[in-house]
Amino acid sequence: MQYHIYVTSANLNDSSIPVITNVDAEPTINASDFRTKMPKQIYSSVHWTQTIQKMVEEGVDTFIEIGPGKVLAGLNKKIAPEATVYNVFDKVSLENTISALKEQMVEV
Repeated sequence: MQYHIYVTSANLNDSSIPVITNVDAEPTINASDFRTKMPKQIYSSVHWTQTIQKMVEEGVDTFIEIGPGKVLAGLNKKIAPEATVYNVFDKVSLENTISALKEQMVEV
């Protein structure tokens, strides 16, 4: 398990914002917790539904999928139908997402 050696030797810092990890769908801040969870994320099942639900509970209302395809954006929309979901896969979709986010910010 070479990835475990890499994680234990990597220079990690505490996070300034909570990161909801897919391995347990819980917020993580401490570097020591990341060291424990990161190897598990490589071989454990992904708790995607629970992760998105936890993020919604914490107040997240906008999700951006970056990369080709829309699988995660589609899943997020099913899990949290009230959320706004964007998919960025090229320059045009990036510009459209930025424009929509700017409009959202004006409304707040």
